[in-house]
Amino acid sequence: MAKAKNPSGKPPKRAGGLGDNFRTVVYALAIALFIRTFLVQAFRIPSGSMEETLLIGDFLLVDKITFGAKIPGTSWRAPGFRKPRRGDILVFKDPRTNRDFIKRCVGEPGDELEVRANEVFIDGKALSEPYKHVTSNPGYDLSHFPYRSADRARLFPWVEAERRRGGQSVDAPPTGGYEIPDGRIFMMGDNRNNSQDSRVWGSLEPDRVVGRAFVLYWSTDPDRAPGWVRNMPENWVKGFFQLFLGRPRLSRLGTWLAKDYSKVYEQGWSGASAVENLPVPKVLASE
Repeated sequence: MAKAKNPSGKPPKRAGGLGDNFRTVVYALAIALFIRTFLVQAFRIPSGSMEETLLIGDFLLVDKITFGAKIPGTSWRAPGFRKPRRGDILVFKDPRTNRDFIKRCVGEPGDELEVRANEVFIDGKALSEPYKHVTSNPGYDLSHFPYRSADRARLFPWVEAERRRGGQSVDAPPTGGYEIPDGRIFMMGDNRNNSQDSRVWGSLEPDRVVGRAFVLYWSTDPDRAPGWVRNMPENWVKGFFQLFLGRPRLSRLGTWLAKDYSKVYEQGWSGASAVENLPVPKVLASE
């Protein structure tokens, strides 16, 4: 059989050279960066403020498409399908530190929100929350927001300051709940007595939202990881070792987080009692 001729006389290029490999790596990194920035990002849960919905050691994916991803280096967002709403589990930038936090949206713009004995009321009606978890040994006494205690004698300092700026009197005994300003949302952890959330630092600008948590892709028990991993500071390095060296919680894999609770809320409100008809509860113990 005759061999094919090479008219140029130059030796043929070898496939898979260094240049081709470099381009492949660059393309792969560019695609991964695009996905992470505009579509989906992975996060790890380092604290218990969302228990029992999310446990320490859970690894989850956050959807950036629904609300539109922020364009890096600008104040612009890509177009989204809707705004955050009650029941969404959101990752957002903490307004105090700009770190990534995860909580649940419980209040929307214009809602009058009040918490009594860890029960949320919206416009005077109790909010049915099947995901809520109340510990017997609370870390913070946030169970009567916007009041600092069950006797409703004093408001939280930031709520009082916000009312003063709005021209409202705070000299008389305060009444009513907290009205969420237009264009803001109210975030709370599912672990109600162990969560520093909007009750501590105020309502949230939706522009600070990174995305909506939608599924658990892995979960490990951090208490079953080697001691040197447990003692590491909370950063991506600890997360990497915990991912592979913690004891897997296989029953949690694939847990769907992007649930629609609108019907649950509506059913709860249909038979709810007004706040004014409820007795003032006793103060819960706190650390």
